[in-house]
Amino acid sequence: MITSKHIKIRQKDGVTTCTFYNTDIVKLTDKEIILNSGGFHTVATRNKMNNFAVDNNLPFYVSLHNGKLWAYFGKEDVIVRELNLEIIWKIV
Repeated sequence: MITSKHIKIRQKDGVTTCTFYNTDIVKLTDKEIILNSGGFHTVATRNKMNNFAVDNNLPFYVSLHNGKLWAYFGKEDVIVRELNLEIIWKIV
């Protein structure tokens, strides 16, 4: 388990989880990426999600647009979805 200020990253049973405060903001398995803002559309939450993606070479990033949190997946064909509580992206 890796821990830094307000962040915990742990691996168990093939699942890597990034927890920010008490919210599992990213869960990664070999088949899917699960993003969960926990309703917190803050700069800090977005930065932690995006840092996790970069650190783990994952094809997503999140941003705020018109007051809503969005997740962008993929490289060529970008899928854009509003991120409310939880979004799951299947790894093909």
